[in-house]
Amino acid sequence: NLGTWVLLQRDKAETFSQLVWANVLSLWSHDRPLRYELELFSGVDPFESEFEKIFGDGEKVYFYAARSQLGYRFGFDTDDIVTPYMQLGFYTHDSDYPEYNTHEYILGVSYLVDQFQFNFTGSVIGTNSKIDSSTRTYDQSGVEGEVVVFF
Repeated sequence: NLGTWVLLQRDKAETFSQLVWANVLSLWSHDRPLRYELELFSGVDPFESEFEKIFGDGEKVYFYAARSQLGYRFGFDTDDIVTPYMQLGFYTHDSDYPEYNTHEYILGVSYLVDQFQFNFTGSVIGTNSKIDSSTRTYDQSGVEGEVVVFF
């Protein structure tokens, strides 16, 4: 499947408002046991643009990103379905400073039984800053669990 969507958003800041947007182009397949997704993002970053308007030159800050996911669905034709997957993401926060970015690595598993879905993920998220692009912090990394009930 192929799809795209656009988000338009008007943000109110301290003494002004700004129009920001994001566009996503997606390619995915969930029709077979082997599942994949690829998404390409671009747009105007609301937080970086607001900072530039208040403290910088007032120019909008553009971002771009790519995210991919690969998984395999065991029990594709049954009621109990287990799907291990991995995701990779690369995010550039400011297109004028591509060295200011975030890398994201996720391993997860989803278990669907009856009307319940149990999701468990472990993520390693490394990001840096415009000030020091050589030092990457991993403060946002972690482990998450989620239960979804379908009714």
